[in-house]
Amino acid sequence: QHRDPDLSRVAALLATPTKGPIPVDFYVFLGQDANENAVAPQASTNIGGTDAEIGFYTLCKSECPTSVVERGGGVSTPLMRFCECIAKLMVEDLSTDFGALLEPELGEPSPFFELGSYTEVDAGQDLFKITNGHGTLGVLMNLAPEKAYARKSERLTVWVAAEIQGPSAHTRLAGTTYLDQPLYQGKP
Repeated sequence: QHRDPDLSRVAALLATPTKGPIPVDFYVFLGQDANENAVAPQASTNIGGTDAEIGFYTLCKSECPTSVVERGGGVSTPLMRFCECIAKLMVEDLSTDFGALLEPELGEPSPFFELGSYTEVDAGQDLFKITNGHGTLGVLMNLAPEKAYARKSERLTVWVAAEIQGPSAHTRLAGTTYLDQPLYQGKP
């Protein structure tokens, strides 16, 4: 199996962490959704395929706020809100994915990431349903440190919204990120 030489260097660096796992902070924006105020975004309730065993709904329905939504005609569906249980699963998945970059001879890696803080933030409907995804990410990345949901030094930050509109009409972003976020010591 061929490995990219740059990935091998990354894997070698990841295999010898100097400070332990990198904390991942979650800021979950609360807002109005249907007739509910100050609620977290909806989370996936998929139970198809492997999600029936390891999906968010299967593993977190007893910890996250859940309800049943009547759709009419005798049809109802479950609704689950994003919660700390989902954040923990996402961090575990992130560690697993980075661990897959390692050369097998390096052995079983330590976790690369750990859940840092989990904070639900009522910062207005504009951050719950974002109309300019990439622009808003730029604003969030450059927040003053005194903002409650500003990123912190030597940590990864995940901001969770209900909707992120895409760059053109009738598009949505499943997520947006800066792929080259270095973790500078002492700087966000």
